[in-house]
Amino acid sequence: MGDTTKDRILDVSLRLFARDGFEAVSTSAIAGELGMTKSALYKHFPDKRAIFDSLVDAMLEEHRAAVANAGVAIEPGKSAASAYAATSPEGMAKLGEALFRHWTADERAVAFRRMLSIERFRDKRAGRVYDEFFAGGQIAYHEAMFAEMVEIGAFEPGDTTQMALDFWSPIFLLMQATDGGMDVKKATKLVRGHVLSFGTAHVRSDDE
Repeated sequence: MGDTTKDRILDVSLRLFARDGFEAVSTSAIAGELGMTKSALYKHFPDKRAIFDSLVDAMLEEHRAAVANAGVAIEPGKSAASAYAATSPEGMAKLGEALFRHWTADERAVAFRRMLSIERFRDKRAGRVYDEFFAGGQIAYHEAMFAEMVEIGAFEPGDTTQMALDFWSPIFLLMQATDGGMDVKKATKLVRGHVLSFGTAHVRSDDE
């Protein structure tokens, strides 16, 4: 986010929502953290819900930029599968590390993930975004990607739903472990090993 007053409101709101939850944070608390009056805050956002929605929109854009910068395909497909097939195991491990660090080491991304974790049971939009990024959406994405990898001959044939579960579950578990205090560097190293091991297990050998 930038340095405008709107950006500062979103930054502070994200920190407070991630710590206390949306319901527990008042516009007075947000304004107080910013050293402004509520009336000044309302010049930028009509209510707390508008702050929340704008915050989700801004963080979705940040996520897409992080994914693109990491070199990870936004959508599964043959072109993405072909690009992955041409990437070395070391390169794939680096992709996994980069995305994992985004969600566990980037201060705003961590706060956003924690805010979604709190609000997903109370807010439908937060629940949908959480599912897309960390639960069912990830399973569907990887299932489709691995199906493409099998189709182009880059992966051994197999149950792509099980592949998706086998791939994503340890990564998600390690994200949760960093929330519980595991060192991010240690967790990232484990993610790297997991991606390399998964590739070794499923990549089709050249002699077939």
